[in-house]
Amino acid sequence: MAAKTEFVLNWRQAVVDVFLIVIGVSIALAADSWLGDRVEQARTDQLLDALEDEWTAELDRIDVSLEKLSRAATNTIRIIYFRAEDLKDLSDKEVEALWNASFSSTFKPSNGALSTLMVDGVQNIEDRDLRLAIASWRTVLAELDAEQAAVRELGTLTIRNVEARIARNSGAAILENATAYDYYLSYGIGTASFLRAAIADDEWLVLQSQLVSLLYDYRQQLVSVREILKSNLDLLRARAKH
Repeated sequence: MAAKTEFVLNWRQAVVDVFLIVIGVSIALAADSWLGDRVEQARTDQLLDALEDEWTAELDRIDVSLEKLSRAATNTIRIIYFRAEDLKDLSDKEVEALWNASFSSTFKPSNGALSTLMVDGVQNIEDRDLRLAIASWRTVLAELDAEQAAVRELGTLTIRNVEARIARNSGAAILENATAYDYYLSYGIGTASFLRAAIADDEWLVLQSQLVSLLYDYRQQLVSVREILKSNLDLLRARAKH
């Protein structure tokens, strides 16, 4: 009868093997975590670079908007204080140029890099002030949009109804099939005949006076936003130097 082989466990070797396995797994997990952090940090750095480009372009656009707002407010005031006799010395082209110079538009920010950063989270941004600046930028824009809403509201229903009435009374041709996008074209608004009639309309002049006040308030708000944006950009650019 063959003798049975008795298994003897080498506890010391077993402990060493388990220890080596634990150490190996720990090192692998640590390396994986380190690599993941590096990849995530690299992505954050790329987004911050994109945000710097986005905010730099934004600052230039704000400067353009501020210039347009000042010009629009100034020319609207000129139109308000024009009298019918003052227009007699102006050609139709000069009258139309004066009217066109009074137009302004609200600022529309771009949020590509910012939106992605907010989705990813800003926890990888070491600079606390920069984190707060990025996190609060949307609030700044929301406050600006509230100011813009007042400008847009006056420029839609109320003033459009008055303008449509003036256009009809001035004899301007109306295109019945025009879309909302073609509003000014459809009612003949912007033509010399309309502008001459508008200057004589008390209700329209009152609305334009209100609009000028809103434009100045909005411009003041946009100036404040510009200063915040400049400060944010300084933080971003300082980060790149470190």
